[in-house]
Amino acid sequence: SDGGKRLKAYALNQTIAEARGGLCAVYDASDDIEAEQIERAARLMWEKNYDAVQATVLRKGRSVLSDFLLMDTAFWFRKYIPFVLGIAKGMPLSGEGLFIRTSVLREVGGFPEVLTEDAYLGIILTERGKRFGLVSSVITEKAPRSVKSHFVQRLRWNRGYLTCLWRLMRSSLPLKRKLAMSLPFLTPLSCALAFLGWILILSQWIVSAVGGIPIP
Repeated sequence: SDGGKRLKAYALNQTIAEARGGLCAVYDASDDIEAEQIERAARLMWEKNYDAVQATVLRKGRSVLSDFLLMDTAFWFRKYIPFVLGIAKGMPLSGEGLFIRTSVLREVGGFPEVLTEDAYLGIILTERGKRFGLVSSVITEKAPRSVKSHFVQRLRWNRGYLTCLWRLMRSSLPLKRKLAMSLPFLTPLSCALAFLGWILILSQWIVSAVGGIPIP
């Protein structure tokens, strides 16, 4: 990157430009994958003529936070993503356990250089009528080690989700498909409303304590 700060998408696109195979698989360095995952995904794409295939990503660790993240990722990949795919005929992608045809990536100019490049790419491919599939295989990803690192990661994701939401609303997809894909991208707004709600409750308690007014 010539010393400048670049996003993950930049590195991915540099590699895609050198790719010689028909499929590109994306992983993070710390991922634990099932031995036959790549073969299984490639076979599924060949048999079903899918343009993109996603594996299940589970976040595991040794803390209470990790337990909640495991439940969150299990619900996301095993319940929510199949639901969205069934209605929207597309889905937000994950940057791990992701398999895409090299020709499709080059057709759309690679990964968009935004914070959540994987989910954003899912919108673009859905809008272009590409075919998605889910491969029955699991990736285990390490959960953040602390609440602070989890918060920083989520803050970065939420910024990217707002970018995705804006792109989705401007897409040419029918309203029903937009609504199905918009749910995860509404997370920053729901978090902001929850935070505002707690601020109002706390303010009420403070006013009550200072003024001696009982809370009904």
